[in-house]
Amino acid sequence: MMKLKLIAISSLLALIFLPGLALAKEHGFVMSIMNVIPQEQMYKVEMQRIDDKNPMPAEEYYVAAGEHSFRVSLVPDPTWSPKLMYANHEISAREITITIEDKTTYQIGGKVDPDASEEAQRNGTFWEPVIYKTLKR
Repeated sequence: MMKLKLIAISSLLALIFLPGLALAKEHGFVMSIMNVIPQEQMYKVEMQRIDDKNPMPAEEYYVAAGEHSFRVSLVPDPTWSPKLMYANHEISAREITITIEDKTTYQIGGKVDPDASEEAQRNGTFWEPVIYKTLKR
């Protein structure tokens, strides 16, 4: 019950702070995956920007239908392979463009290359944001 209240409050804040995106008749939702999926090298991301707006932290973001650019950063995770020892330093944010469809939720994850070179880990190219799942509402 508490989690539902937090989602409702965070969605309301998104409506307040992202009015250009939030009051559209046709809309969808964008969110990070809820849990890491280590066997698929899929990890959580944090939303940094939606188009040219800095969103408030939220569980999911209400977004008008149409094409949007999302800047996300990878959330470091203790289940990463020991081979990713250089990746826990500052991780660069990456862009993903999604065409939002009405009444659809898009779950974004960070796909990590567990065999990435030291250079790829240091420059942040050892991962990419992907749409992990779409759900019709």
